[in-house]
Amino acid sequence: MTKDEARKVLCLPERYTQEDLERAYIGQRDAYYPPMHELFSKHDEAYIKEQMLEQMRDNSYIYPVEDMEKGPNGRDKAQYAFIRFADVCDAYHILKGDKDYVPYRLDGDDPEGYWSVLHGKANAALRMKAAALSRRTLWLLIPLLVAWIATVGVQSLLPGMIATAVFIALHWGIPFWLTPMDFLFYIPKGLWEGMKEGADHGLCITKLYSIIFCSLGFVIWWTVKFLILPYKILEEWELEFQDRRDYVRRCEKLVPLHYARTKEQVAAFGKEYMGNKVEKARSAYMTISKWNPQARSEALEEVEALVKKQNPQYGCTISQAKSDTRDLRFFENYLKEKDERAYKFAEWAAYTSYDYGNVSVLKYDEDFANSMHERHDEKVKHSYDYVDRKKMHYVLQAEIARQRQLLECCVMLHDMM
Repeated sequence: MTKDEARKVLCLPERYTQEDLERAYIGQRDAYYPPMHELFSKHDEAYIKEQMLEQMRDNSYIYPVEDMEKGPNGRDKAQYAFIRFADVCDAYHILKGDKDYVPYRLDGDDPEGYWSVLHGKANAALRMKAAALSRRTLWLLIPLLVAWIATVGVQSLLPGMIATAVFIALHWGIPFWLTPMDFLFYIPKGLWEGMKEGADHGLCITKLYSIIFCSLGFVIWWTVKFLILPYKILEEWELEFQDRRDYVRRCEKLVPLHYARTKEQVAAFGKEYMGNKVEKARSAYMTISKWNPQARSEALEEVEALVKKQNPQYGCTISQAKSDTRDLRFFENYLKEKDERAYKFAEWAAYTSYDYGNVSVLKYDEDFANSMHERHDEKVKHSYDYVDRKKMHYVLQAEIARQRQLLECCVMLHDMM
């Protein structure tokens, strides 16, 4: 989890004070306090551990709502509240810079965290600096050229040889140090990727030629990257390391520790801040659920304003979910514009014209246009699926906050009875 992600988990602005951080930490733990949300659904330990593992492996994790049409149910809220409570605790210690805090989790988009588990925090920080330097080593060609020019003046090859050795050590040595197996097998991997790409094209007769052509093209391109842009090896590793066996195995070992520590954090927060709120909420909810709708609505309206004033974290969580949904619309609009351009191109390509005597004939191939539409729809289908799941994810976060606000109203009504 990056600091920016941690800030969003706690609903903090870009600039915040230590007091803001402490207040947000208490407030967000209150909003996601699992026992409150488990009033409506049974706690499922096995499923939560499964989702915690998926969260570590997926660098764009989205909690899978059971029914996308009906929206989040009680079980969704109960399970995700527990996962989110763990995120809130991790986010707080990350922003606080607590070096003694062990999060017991990895993130698929955080290579430094993975390296910390493998080599320690100091070594991981050094590796991240080396990876950043690797992206700029081509600039070292300038001092390398100057060094070889200087050899003419001093009549010695030593400056050029030293500069060459330094260039090689940084340009190819850093990728080899950080990902030795990927470095050594990079070109053979390019050959394999080319063979797979070629196998996806062509008919039975031409497939062999497709495989040979694609393999050759991939090997040439991957060799160019290996020689000139070796930092690409690191970038590709960063995109796929979360799928590797060692990473998955380490995540599987961390899940029980992550779950157990979250249980301890929930119990500690409940003991310090919640008291008997859960029992009050259950009792009051059971009572007002038997009232007629008008009386129940009026009673909740009486205390809702006070609850919102005393607990701004519920409103902040709902506002954050709405803001994220608005940001998602930009991506959705981009997809729709892309669809429109693709459909227009398909319609244009489906028309052919030819001369028949003195008459110019324009012919429209509907099957060709439909085929292009289908290929485009299949290509962007996963993007639209992502948008739909992400929208529901934000709905889930907002619904959890609304449910917690309702239960806080019930607690206040219990105290007034």
